Amino acid sequence: MENRIKYIPSIVTLLAGFIACIVTILSQYEIIDALVTILVVVVIFYMVGLIIRALFNKFLVIKEEKTQQTEEAENQEDEASSDSLESVNSEE
Repeated sequence: MENRIKYIPSIVTLLAGFIACIVTILSQYEIIDALVTILVVVVIFYMVGLIIRALFNKFLVIKEEKTQQTEEAENQEDEASSDSLESVNSEE
């Protein structure tokens, strides 16, 4: 899962840059104005992508911790029930 998350800033940046390129071409910006606009868009959306990746990492870590705790609790319950069954079987 970690491998998928690390590409989020790049994908967001490239998508925003592509859209900015299309808009500047269709709006017939001067070349310097278009380049400055695209540069600003790319920098801003790269930062947005980093924030999104950080949020994904935060929530995925919390979700993984909860999953591990749940699995540990289930394992302890299974061990306790198997121990009680063994003690009942040994008494008979």
